[in-house]
Amino acid sequence: GSYVEESIDGRDFMVCATPDCRDRQLARAMKDTNGRIFYVPIPRLVVLREAIDTLQYSHICIGGDRGGGKSVGVRRIAQDLCQTFENFSVLFLRRTFPDLYRNHMKFAPREAKQLGASYAKPYMKWPETGSELEYGHCFKPDDWEGYIGSEADLIVFEQVERFTEQQVTEISSNVGRIRRKGWRGLALAGENPNGPIAAFVDELGANVGHVRKQRCFVQ
Repeated sequence: GSYVEESIDGRDFMVCATPDCRDRQLARAMKDTNGRIFYVPIPRLVVLREAIDTLQYSHICIGGDRGGGKSVGVRRIAQDLCQTFENFSVLFLRRTFPDLYRNHMKFAPREAKQLGASYAKPYMKWPETGSELEYGHCFKPDDWEGYIGSEADLIVFEQVERFTEQQVTEISSNVGRIRRKGWRGLALAGENPNGPIAAFVDELGANVGHVRKQRCFVQ
């Protein structure tokens, strides 16, 4: 449906014109340390978060063209989970460091202040919950070896189509080893169309019916 611009807490956000949909967006909004809303997810990011919260899936991929809000959306979800759970661990990956910095890390100092966290490259840490978000990359094909054994509650592959199949498979094995109430380990991916391993991602999607609620694709 259509969007409308709405001023909330003195800031302008795009919300759905349908009241029920708007309410679902605002229910997932994030607030800064002053209690003001600073992020409102678009509807498909709300659907993504609702899928995560069902605890039915170990792998979730959100697809779509560039400019659709995926990058910011998955980062906000990771940050929100760090605020929600105690001792929560996130590994947030892009294939190359320049992409990681331009799309995510350069915003970390400001976002840390907004969210009551600290930032010392490559970590955002929340003192109230003891949770942390680590930024990383896999520029070389064998860089996945540096992440083996690194337990995480959530692993994010941002632009998963640019990774290698081995990197995705090997690093994903680190997720979900830690048992906690109200959470299951999750490998979360954002995908732009027609990347080097697009066929591999499509194959995973085709197998959804065979693994019974283990994988979810949000289109």
